[in-house]
Amino acid sequence: MDNFKKDLILTINENINKIKDSILQTINASIDGKFLGPQPKEIIPKPSYAEMLCPKQSRIVIRPKDSSQDNTRTKNDILNHIRPADENIQLSRVKHISDGGILLTADSSSVRRVKDIANEKLAEGYEIRELKSALPVVTIIGLTEDYSNEALEHHIRSQNKNIFNNLSELSVLKVWSTKNNADIFQANLQIDTVTFNSLKQHNRNVVGLDNCNIYDSTSITRCFKCNNFGHSLKYC
Repeated sequence: MDNFKKDLILTINENINKIKDSILQTINASIDGKFLGPQPKEIIPKPSYAEMLCPKQSRIVIRPKDSSQDNTRTKNDILNHIRPADENIQLSRVKHISDGGILLTADSSSVRRVKDIANEKLAEGYEIRELKSALPVVTIIGLTEDYSNEALEHHIRSQNKNIFNNLSELSVLKVWSTKNNADIFQANLQIDTVTFNSLKQHNRNVVGLDNCNIYDSTSITRCFKCNNFGHSLKYC
């Protein structure tokens, strides 16, 4: 009986010690969390601003200077000089277009390789043209000074850093006076899509001491066939 009591007391003491250890671990973890704050989660890298702006796909048109030539002849001439598999050219689409032309869609590096080879091997009989992605154009109205293009860009960037940063695309296309008042000027600005969306929320810019309104502009090329921007009917 004495041995049984001793074993029982020993077992109870061991269990009590385990409970004490568990309670101490819980208390220590709580104290660490309180004073150290929440531990940082794994940070997943996000694409940079420039990467977001960079188009994933580019397009190039190879069109014969002889408009009577058919698409099959153009395709064969291209394949005789440009071999996609050997040149690691990643084409996502090939399309026959008007006047015997071929439209190639690929990643930007592949399009550059196609353009370089085509200019070297096919330029004599073909027109080679890379189709640039169209950027939005807006009109800024309410300028009281006739700025040069460079001066206006400098003022816009310097005074509107909440919208424009060092990576923002901004080109002043032209500055001209309004029809109703020769002392009030307006300008067309070409900007990237991220900046365009930010401008839509503000609807105005400060230039000098002028509060200028901003509107969408329709001064970019629009196709009358597919109704998309950035190319004409000839290159659709």
